[in-house]
Amino acid sequence: MPKLREIFDLPEQVHQGDFVLRLTDGLNAPAETVRDYIATPQLVKCFDQALGVVKGALDSQMSKGAYLHGSFGSGKSHFMAILSLLLRGDATARGKPELAPVVSKHNVWTQGKKFLVVPYHMINAETLESALFSGYAELTARLHPTAPSPGFYQSEGMLNDAQKLRTQMGDEAFFRTLNDAVGASAGGGGGWGRVTQTWAAARFESTLQLPPGSPERFKLVGALTRAFFSSVSHLSASQRELYTALDEGLSAMSHHAKDLGYDGIILFLDEFILWLASRAADAAWIAREGQKVAKLVESGNADRPIPIINFMARQRDLRELVGEHMPGAEQLSFADTLQWWEARFDKVNLEDRNLPEIAKKRLLRTRGPAEETQLKGAINKLLGSQPEVLQTLLTRDGDQQMLQDLYPFTPALVQTLIAVSSMLQRERTALKLMQQMLVDKADSLEIGDVIPVGDLFDVIADGDEPFTHGIKLFFEQAKQLWRRRLLPILETQHGVTWEDIEAGKADPKKAAALQNDARLLKTLVLAALVPEVEALKNLTPTKLAALNHGTIRTPVPGSEGITVLTKLKRWAGQAGEIKIADDSPNPVVSVEVAKVDTDAILANAMSFDTQGNRQAEVRQLITDGLGLPDAGSGLLPPEMEIVWRGSRRSAEILFGNIREQSFDTLKGREGTWRILIDFPFDHQPEHGPQDDVAKLNGFLNDGRVGRSVAWLPSFLSPNTQDQLGRLVVINFVLRGNNLDQYASQLSQADREQARVLLTNQRDQLRQFIRNCLYTAYGLNSVAQEALDPAQTVDEHFYSLDPSLVLRPPVAANFRDAFEKLAEQALDYEFPAHPHFDVEPRPIAVKRLADVMVLAAQKPAHRVELEASLRDDAKRIAPKLDLAEVGEAALQLRDDWSQHFARQIAQQSGRDPSVVDLRRWLDQPEKRGLRDDLQDLVILTWLAKSNRSLYRFGQPFRGEIGNVPNECEVREQPLPTAADWDKATRLAGDILDPMMASLYRSAPGLVEFSRAAKKRVADTAAHLLNYLRVVEQLMTLVQTDVVATGEPALRKTGAARLRDWFVAIDSSSSEVELVNLVARLDLSTEEIAEAKAVLAGVQALARVEAKHYLVNSLRSIAAGSGEFAPRANQILESLAHAVLRYEYVDGLQAAVAHFERDAGTLMADVANRAAPPAPAPEPIPEPEPEPGMKAAQRIERTRLAKSDALQALSDARHLLEGLGAVSVDIQIVIREQE
Repeated sequence: MPKLREIFDLPEQVHQGDFVLRLTDGLNAPAETVRDYIATPQLVKCFDQALGVVKGALDSQMSKGAYLHGSFGSGKSHFMAILSLLLRGDATARGKPELAPVVSKHNVWTQGKKFLVVPYHMINAETLESALFSGYAELTARLHPTAPSPGFYQSEGMLNDAQKLRTQMGDEAFFRTLNDAVGASAGGGGGWGRVTQTWAAARFESTLQLPPGSPERFKLVGALTRAFFSSVSHLSASQRELYTALDEGLSAMSHHAKDLGYDGIILFLDEFILWLASRAADAAWIAREGQKVAKLVESGNADRPIPIINFMARQRDLRELVGEHMPGAEQLSFADTLQWWEARFDKVNLEDRNLPEIAKKRLLRTRGPAEETQLKGAINKLLGSQPEVLQTLLTRDGDQQMLQDLYPFTPALVQTLIAVSSMLQRERTALKLMQQMLVDKADSLEIGDVIPVGDLFDVIADGDEPFTHGIKLFFEQAKQLWRRRLLPILETQHGVTWEDIEAGKADPKKAAALQNDARLLKTLVLAALVPEVEALKNLTPTKLAALNHGTIRTPVPGSEGITVLTKLKRWAGQAGEIKIADDSPNPVVSVEVAKVDTDAILANAMSFDTQGNRQAEVRQLITDGLGLPDAGSGLLPPEMEIVWRGSRRSAEILFGNIREQSFDTLKGREGTWRILIDFPFDHQPEHGPQDDVAKLNGFLNDGRVGRSVAWLPSFLSPNTQDQLGRLVVINFVLRGNNLDQYASQLSQADREQARVLLTNQRDQLRQFIRNCLYTAYGLNSVAQEALDPAQTVDEHFYSLDPSLVLRPPVAANFRDAFEKLAEQALDYEFPAHPHFDVEPRPIAVKRLADVMVLAAQKPAHRVELEASLRDDAKRIAPKLDLAEVGEAALQLRDDWSQHFARQIAQQSGRDPSVVDLRRWLDQPEKRGLRDDLQDLVILTWLAKSNRSLYRFGQPFRGEIGNVPNECEVREQPLPTAADWDKATRLAGDILDPMMASLYRSAPGLVEFSRAAKKRVADTAAHLLNYLRVVEQLMTLVQTDVVATGEPALRKTGAARLRDWFVAIDSSSSEVELVNLVARLDLSTEEIAEAKAVLAGVQALARVEAKHYLVNSLRSIAAGSGEFAPRANQILESLAHAVLRYEYVDGLQAAVAHFERDAGTLMADVANRAAPPAPAPEPIPEPEPEPGMKAAQRIERTRLAKSDALQALSDARHLLEGLGAVSVDIQIVIREQE
């Protein structure tokens, strides 16, 4: 394919002034200015609008203003030059064909009008006054050399006052004072003095005629200041020659121009906004100068005889491009100063969409018709690109015609170019940058390819700098990010340096590979500079590839984004400034421009990069991928669970260097598969993966068999291992407060930025290493370049059981691979295991077991299913060959009956054990069923074949989760149907209602026996206690006396029930027990009594009548008093209850009634009226004892405490006055309750 230079007419090089037009220069060369100008239809409308502003000012005789609004490179200076020529009446400009409609329209009012067009290049002006007035003065002095100077100088007033003083003082006194002041100023200086020229009338008058700013005029102003106007002596002479306030100066300008014969003044303020931006850091200056803008159209001094029309070049607000948060963006706030006056100015908008047509005519001229045909064919091929790519290249505002006009540029590139050039100095216009890129690509870019957006970075990286200090620093940091951080990564990756590429010394393939990758990263850097530009906003790998269309070539069209994402992940692991938003297939990507050097921080912690820590990092990455974050803890190898064929299983994970493992370790342990995972490097460089393979072969050649699978990786390349070490160090630095230690030289703010960068780098590097491990462990071939070509293995998976042939798992990650390896091992070990759709729930297995046993006991082996169990039954029973399950019922199958029958026959009919049954479950091929599923099969077969479990010689009721291996299986004899029906009916009435529904089967028989004996065991002790209570009550109440002749039914019923329970408990077999129950001949009263007693036997066993009440009532009844009949009646009632059946007269209620009635009777007895007490007989005086005098008695009764103490005191005094005495003392003390 031909190159650009063969198609387009391109210069050999770009010169400094190309496409840069200063307004003043353009007006001095009108023919060249008009020739180079491309007047697009939109620009023609702009000329019409601008001329309309001038007309409006003339019609209203009021000053007007308009902004010329456009991006850098939109041609504002050129536009003003053409407009100036039109207003001057320049024939070349008026004769430009495209402008004919505008010229014709405005001829009506422009004919005969004379405009003073004053161009200004605002850069370097100190104030608005100095720019406007000096430019005006210079122009009018050149055009009208004999005209008087404008009256907008401050010195004019001083000179006028000096002339007045001269008249008042006279020439002699005036010039003497003036020359004295000059002489005094010239004196001193070491005493030498100096010769000066004196002032006289002639010199004074000639100097007054000189224009402001002339040296002689400076001298006069200085002399007058010293002599007469010392109050302004703090100003320099040049400052005193400065201008009046803007209001007065513009008025003076208007008068001056009118006197010169002009109808209006046109002020073209080129680079006006750029002039403000250059001083954006000086807020006071911005505020002062910005406030003057409105005075151009509105003024406190309305004395302007002719209007002044201002056209100011204004760029796009750069904050729309760089955002609010970029460093230095706050300095762009000067634009806010102008917003207040926005309504006072018209706006002539020079749109960016003019650029394609301008570029096509000025830059992209083909060499001839043949080349034009070739170009169209290449462009049509480009337009056939994928829609997503084409849309990215066109942007929201572009279309296919724009792409054709701009080729080999794209609308996306031009949009970016305009935005970036807006950040730069005036000389870096869009057309100049485009021409530079064309020249750079002239001999290398083939027709059909487009200029990648990333190539724009090279054009802007050198040369002019941004105009604000903050953005300048940010721009410099972006360039340093590329040169010092990103470029070295690519140079290392591709094995070539940028210097060698530029010098032409590099291998062409390596150079091309580096340059293609560089375009991607450079595009990200451009996006960091102008993040709000549509083409660069929310960059994704797919969009990045499209913006650099042709840079990334893949075998499958449309997969370029995947390739770019893979590259970015690798680079992000080495540069934390590269950010990938998430793990989606097409995430937002960006770079962060930062000043922190994270490499210096990591260098301080490199001692942590050891082989052991690298192994630990690989182990953590793999176990994270397996879902075992804590796999490194514990003494035993961790186990990982999987659900295989609907059955939860586990396998061990063991990390280690296989060549160093013992054969016992390689073998594993019984019952669990072991996955041995080696590391993708060896701590001894002389060893490689082939040594691990040799170890495994030695194990197999020794005739050993293991339950293990070895997973061998290829080794990582030295560079990838270094990246792994970098990840190890970053993890260490980010742990706890380590960053504060290793970055102590940084400020707190910089450390926080470093943490963000390192965290991002860690995340991306971890993903990069994880992807490398996928390739190293044989999961994919994406990162082949990350491996050491000399240390690879052809096979990654080895079985240590020679009979197991492994297939390499097709897996996207470690967990998938592990599960598929484990599945192969389990498929090999348990080939007959059912394929459950979902894992059977243990609770569902238990419920299903009840249903299966029930079905087995029914004659048709069929049972209705509850809706809540139907789905589980469908998923489990057919897969176990147990039953067919329909929508409403379950029908047992005979598979297991036949299978177990064959196995029993093979052992000569000997009764099997549960161990035998479990072993037979794995014949002819292993099933490896879960324990509860084994139980389900066994219990169903037992029920269907009328067999029972016996443990330690006793019947055992098995259930899910409790079918012990030591149980024996016996074929169960059954009672007759008549005996079974009678026994279950009677047992259901007396013992447990559930027993009435049992089926005549082995499980039913075992359950009958279990339930009966359980009821006996639970009740027997209470029944004996109850019988004892009855007997005690009969004795206490003396029923044989109180209720003479009434039979003791309660005692008889309890005794018979006791005897029955003893018989049940001592029965030797289930059939004997059934027959025992069936032989019972009980009347309806006896059945009712048994049910009543058993229903409340625990409470009945605790019944107790209060003996003192019974005895008291017996005493009363035995007497002849009035309460004897009631007492006898109460006792008889209790006696009858004790003798009768419980269901007839409840014992608890009878005792309660007795105690209530007896209590009432005793209360009545206690409260009856008592007869009068007889008078007490007098107590005789005591007789004196032999040898003693007559006795004395002191007697007091019913004394209070104080009176008793006083009586005791009196007795004491009496005793103290006597000799030998004999005393009797009796004291009775009563204490209140």
